[in-house]
Amino acid sequence: MTLTPADVRAVAFRATRLRAGYDMDEVDEFLDAVQETVGHLEVDVARYREAESVLLVRCEQLQARIAFLEQQDRASTARDRGDQSAVVMRGQSETEGALAARCEALSSRVHSLEGELAAATRAASQLAVAGDIASRNTQVLSARTGEVESALSARCEALQARLSLLESELAAANRASQDHAARRAAVEELAASQKTAIDLAASSAHAQSERSREVESALTARCEALQTRVMLLEEQLASANRILELSAAAERTAAERASVELAAAGALAQAERAREVESALMARCEALQSRIEMLEKHSTSVGEPVEVLGAARATAAELVRAANEYAAAIKSLALAAPRNEEP
Repeated sequence: MTLTPADVRAVAFRATRLRAGYDMDEVDEFLDAVQETVGHLEVDVARYREAESVLLVRCEQLQARIAFLEQQDRASTARDRGDQSAVVMRGQSETEGALAARCEALSSRVHSLEGELAAATRAASQLAVAGDIASRNTQVLSARTGEVESALSARCEALQARLSLLESELAAANRASQDHAARRAAVEELAASQKTAIDLAASSAHAQSERSREVESALTARCEALQTRVMLLEEQLASANRILELSAAAERTAAERASVELAAAGALAQAERAREVESALMARCEALQSRIEMLEKHSTSVGEPVEVLGAARATAAELVRAANEYAAAIKSLALAAPRNEEP
């Protein structure tokens, strides 16, 4: 892009938003345009100077040609005057016609040379004016370039100072980053050790949970066995009651009373056995309850979910309640049998 003097005088750079100064891209583009314009002007000035030299040489040649023609004219005039006496015999009209034609040719030639000289003079003047304009533009561009270079030098110094400050800040940030990395490594190492401890505690809690499930399964099997035993005792008691009822219906004798007493004694013995079973079952249930409470405390301390322990605890409570009901039923049956058979 070629610049004009008005463009150079009216140039304005856009200020940047983030830092003081001008937009470096716009300044670089303007300097490139200035350099391109100066190059074009230098080429134009060289071409104008070459054309001026050619025109000056042409003017000198034309002036020499005019002088030569004037000299020839004077010589021809003198020769015509010297030969006038010799050509008197040829005729006055022929001589005058030749001289008039010669004078007209010389006059037209002189007018043509004067026109060419005037055109060359105008071209030389235009070249001189163009050279002056180019010189002034070059001076303006040089002054503007000097101002831009001064501004760029100041900007470069400010940027250098800013770069030094940023380098110092970057070094401080690197040191802080290294310290942070060291602290982070220490924290990660501590977290790894804590995670290992938590994993060990979780595995221990899981093992205890598995143990509690095994205990629950064993207690469930034990309770089922006790239920089977109680049902067997109930069947035996029912058989004894049926035997007593049949004996009472058949005869009311002393032998019947004795057999009734024996049956009552057997029922009492069975009731005593039921009490022993009840005591053993209660002791086992209490031990299971204590074990569940201990596991629940340990699960709370390590963060283990308590749903499984709650279910085991509810199952144990249900087993205790069922055992109590079965024992109470056996007691009531054992105690009610002698009363029912008394006369």
